[in-house]
Amino acid sequence: MEELKKMLLEVLQECKQPEFPPEPVPTRVAAKVLGVEQSTVINRMESGELDIGLVFRSKPTKRGQTSRRSTYISPKKLYELTGFVWKGDKQ
Repeated sequence: MEELKKMLLEVLQECKQPEFPPEPVPTRVAAKVLGVEQSTVINRMESGELDIGLVFRSKPTKRGQTSRRSTYISPKKLYELTGFVWKGDKQ
């Protein structure tokens, strides 16, 4: 009976999730929600410590140029970690 109760609670939790916009959460917003610097969010995502999206590294085009890092932060994953609902830039 307890297992059934746990399963039903899990199903209800999943059903109550809000709708998420198709666009990613900006790094500045995720950093503010998590209470850290933007660079910390990117570094932890890149190292695998923070599983809220992906980090892409571009190759330098010229000698001596550093590579750029771009991020995709999933609104759903950020919600699951923090409870913060990203509704897009028009919040």
